[in-house]
Amino acid sequence: DITKIEIESQDETEDVTEFALEKYLEEFIVSNFTRIFGTELNLYTDPVEDVVGQQFNTDIGIIDLLAQEPDDGDYVVIELKKGQASDKVVGQTLRYMGWVKENLVTENQNVKGIIICHEQDERLSYAMKMVPDIALKFYEVSFSLKDAP
Repeated sequence: DITKIEIESQDETEDVTEFALEKYLEEFIVSNFTRIFGTELNLYTDPVEDVVGQQFNTDIGIIDLLAQEPDDGDYVVIELKKGQASDKVVGQTLRYMGWVKENLVTENQNVKGIIICHEQDERLSYAMKMVPDIALKFYEVSFSLKDAP
C-alpha cells in the first residue's frame, strides 16, 4: 500500500508539473502573440462580452487559445501540448472546432486548428495525415547562462 500511495503521489506531481509547463507555454505565446504569428492571426476578443480567446470557456471544455485571421475572420482553435502530443489531441481539437463552427461562425467564415507541441509520436503523425484543416507546429525552448552579456 505504501508503494501504491507513493506512485499515485508521483503521478499527481507529474500532472501538476505538466499543467504548469503548459500554462507557461500559453502565457509566453499570448505575451508574444504578434511576434509568433505576425499579422496572420489575432487573439479572439468577443466584442459584446469583452471575453478574450485565452482559456476560452465553452460548454464542452476550455479552448487553450482562440484566434481569428484578420483578413477573412476565419477562426483558429489553438491547442497547446507540453512535450509529446498523442493522437488524442486531434479529437480534442476537432471537438472544439465543431463547437466554434456551431456557435461562433457566421456566413463565409471557416474554422481551422493548430496543435502546438514539442514532439510528436507515430500515432499523431498518422492522425494528422487525415485532417487537412489542422496544422501541426513544434516549439523549441532555449535557455543559456553566460558569464557576460
